Amino acid sequence: DKYPEAKADLETSLSFSDKITNLADRYIQQSTIYANLAGMSEGENKDGAIYSYLQKAYEVIEKVPTQNLTEIQKSNYYNLYVTALMNLGSYNVYLEKPDLKTAELYFNKMLEFQKENPKYTQSLEIDIYDKLSRFYFKKEEYEKVVDYSQKLLEAERSKNSPRNRLFAYQHLKDAYGLLKNSIEENKYLRLYTTLNDSIKRVEKEAIVQQSRAQVAKVNKEADYERNRNVIISTAVILVLLVVLIGHVNLKNRRTKKKYNELTSKIKINAKEEKQPVAESKQINIADDTLSSLLNKLEKFENSNRFIKKK
Repeated sequence: DKYPEAKADLETSLSFSDKITNLADRYIQQSTIYANLAGMSEGENKDGAIYSYLQKAYEVIEKVPTQNLTEIQKSNYYNLYVTALMNLGSYNVYLEKPDLKTAELYFNKMLEFQKENPKYTQSLEIDIYDKLSRFYFKKEEYEKVVDYSQKLLEAERSKNSPRNRLFAYQHLKDAYGLLKNSIEENKYLRLYTTLNDSIKRVEKEAIVQQSRAQVAKVNKEADYERNRNVIISTAVILVLLVVLIGHVNLKNRRTKKKYNELTSKIKINAKEEKQPVAESKQINIADDTLSSLLNKLEKFENSNRFIKKK
């Protein structure tokens, strides 16, 4: 429930508003805060909180010094003044025991103020005439209901507000019915029925369009989620492939390195084995000695001593 928090914020704003030096701005701000507090109290209305806040909103806006107001200040002032009177009048109409006499006093003062300042209250015409037609229906003054409902229709034409036009048709058909004017009653009954059906059809189409838009949004989000998952999965697979390829390449490089090292060792060993054995050292013998040895060998061979006797 955001009510306590919002109420506390408004009350804080109210205390700070006392520091606004320009009186017109200060009272306009305070009246706005009291009106908001009244609206927030509708669900509870403890100890007559709604009426208390509405009354304060009206009392504060009456304090605004009207001399030398800027255009923005004038617009805010007149709108808040009319709204404060309208709200007080409506509050008394819808009490458990309606106080129609007090309500009418507020409404009459509102009308008087509106007529004096039409430029700044034009934007509130629809609300004013709607509230007045409802009030006089409650008071059973049906001629006035017709009068203000017609004015509501005129104001609605410039705003093009079908819902308010529907309210005016409803007020008119009900008022003419109670005035026993069947021709006008049937006229506004047809207008009311036709417009009501059109509004329902448009609202139904809007709901369908909204539902379609919601479905399209859900589908779009689902497609996005699927695409995102595909992209993520693809990215993961690519990362794994890159890691795997890198691992294989690293392993191949290590294997090749070992192979090259082993091949180098084998080549070195083979080279060492192919090297020629070193030649024996020759003994140098003197020529005289050699001749003597040869002569002795020749005599030995001629003597046949080495042949074995039979």
